[in-house]
Order: sequence, then C-alpha cells, then structure tokens
Amino acid sequence: MLVEVRDLKLSIGPVPILQGVQLGMDAGDIYGLLGPNGAGKSTTLSVLTGLRRAGSGAVSVLGLDPATQAQALRRRVGVLSEDSGF
Repeated sequence: MLVEVRDLKLSIGPVPILQGVQLGMDAGDIYGLLGPNGAGKSTTLSVLTGLRRAGSGAVSVLGLDPATQAQALRRRVGVLSEDSGF
C-alpha cells in the first residue's frame, strides 16, 4: 500500500482536529479528499507530508514514517494545494 493511515488523531490544545482517520491508497488508483471547510482535509495532508506530527495513530507513505522521515519523503512526494499562495 502506498499510503496507509490507521486511527490518526490530532488535537490542538484541548480541541480535537482529527479523530480516528483511516485511509489506504494503492498504486494506480486516483483519490479525492472531500469535505466541508474545517473537516481536516488540509491537516490530514500536512500529517501525510510530515509538516505536522500526528497526536497518535500510524501513518506510512511510500513505506516511510512522515513524522521521523519527512526529509526523505519530501524528496519523493510533491503536494500542490489549490491556493498555493503564489
């Protein structure tokens, strides 16, 4: 599996942002991450790319742990948001 997320949780202070996120992505498949404003889409992508650390749970992208191997992961993965700020 290229991306695997199990029971991802993240809080900012006492406020839970992500609760029990489960996700699995295989090679060759196309996925979309949909939800209303504030649903945690950008936060989830930030955890997957190593920009933010998960509070708990397991995350693997290309066999790498974004929390401890973010630099190696960024050499292999690119993310471009709709509003890049440029």
